[in-house]
Amino acid sequence: MQPFTLPFILSLATLLSACGTTGDYYARSKAEHDALVEAVDESAAKAAVQRAHSRIVAIRWPALIAPNARQAIVSNGNQWIAVSMLPSLASDTPPLAALPDLIEASSTNFAAEMYWSIKRLDPSVQVLLEPQLVEMDRFGAASLKPLTEVSIPADVVADLWVTTPPWQVLVAQEFQLTLQSAPVRSPGNCGLLLATIGHEPLQSAIEKVPCSAGLDARNAMQAHFLLDGEPRPRPMTALPNKATPPLSRDAVVLMKTVNYGDGGPFSASMNDYVKDSRPKGLADADRSPTHPIVSGFARLTVSGLSTIEPVEARPETLSSYLSQFDPSLADTLRGGKALTPAQSENLQLVRRLLAQELQVRGARDERIAREILGGDFGRQFRRTRDQAYSQYGKQMMKMWGGVAGALAIHSATLNATGPGLGALQASNQATDYFNQQQEAAGLAYVRSIAPSIASMGNANVSLLDQRLAIDIGDQRGLRNALIKLYKKYRRP
Repeated sequence: MQPFTLPFILSLATLLSACGTTGDYYARSKAEHDALVEAVDESAAKAAVQRAHSRIVAIRWPALIAPNARQAIVSNGNQWIAVSMLPSLASDTPPLAALPDLIEASSTNFAAEMYWSIKRLDPSVQVLLEPQLVEMDRFGAASLKPLTEVSIPADVVADLWVTTPPWQVLVAQEFQLTLQSAPVRSPGNCGLLLATIGHEPLQSAIEKVPCSAGLDARNAMQAHFLLDGEPRPRPMTALPNKATPPLSRDAVVLMKTVNYGDGGPFSASMNDYVKDSRPKGLADADRSPTHPIVSGFARLTVSGLSTIEPVEARPETLSSYLSQFDPSLADTLRGGKALTPAQSENLQLVRRLLAQELQVRGARDERIAREILGGDFGRQFRRTRDQAYSQYGKQMMKMWGGVAGALAIHSATLNATGPGLGALQASNQATDYFNQQQEAAGLAYVRSIAPSIASMGNANVSLLDQRLAIDIGDQRGLRNALIKLYKKYRRP
């Protein structure tokens, strides 16, 4: 039985019996993960990056859960438990009211760690941070929307979800990962390189994607059982699949959710990562130890860069980005037609502008990653985690009788006065006007989670004889400036 599915209403004797195997369960799950990523050790990951023709990775995670989506997340979590538990226990429902908050905080923390894990493997990899908002769509289903600009073409998109059970707050985690590329660059698996079971897309989503012609790595196959309410206790995808890496263009690697924690029936002892991962400030964030599971995920992610078809062979994957500068040229590229000499020069001009945008975006996202781990957010997250460990035995006694213990621990995170963690509580401010002012809401989130962005000043964008100073935090302003440069220098 998975420790995440223990109902509170069970008798103390039953709980003690189940919790007694918790340590063994976590050890088995970690051993399975370690064996899985053994095929991609650090040297193999670094070699994969060097073979890659393009090195842009986007990390997406559920950063904010809107008020109108919270109940759906809780209900879908209960549904998962109902089909995962022993039949005799399935009628008991654990208290999952804090689950949305725990997803926000844990996923944000580990997304930043994944950023630094990738950068340590090879600093030349451009890592884009793309926080997402979970909200209800017009069909009444929980869906994801970006909180940042997402038209920059990515070679590999990593979707990271980290949950922590409300009854073992921050002492245990479930790690789930999906890796995608543009389907046209990996048609044998429709661009789905890897997925944890429960995170893989349903067949109905796969059928919406043109596997032989899909151009966007951020495609319609983004999925999670907490979004669609379809539990997947076993693999459900109809795509060709296999159980172990290396990644390939021909099959999806389907792996188990990785469960990692230190909780036993009465106490929890900090592992080395929890003890040592304590950056003293922003400057120290890139050197702080990252979670071993996240480090393994980073190696798998960068290995995908050399797995997919080279971007040079698929220039049409730039068409979505290109359409903002030159819709006609984008249509020509998308249609596979031959370019005129003038169009070829204009395409190279857009590539140069993309390189400029990546420089500015890189500076911004590096600061965000530093602030998440080394700023107010990270400090409060670790303080709350320390409290969870120190009070684990006492709180567990309360948790077995109800949800008060878990909520008491978690309230310290949600009610933090620091601007970082406060952003995770500010979904009303960030989502009430999201549909009307998506960019403003995203910028507000970014500046809340990384307040020093506002003080970073300007970056210089130059092309030929033109030099512009752009606010590093203003993604839309940057794009508008680049479009103006393109219009000035494009060949008719």
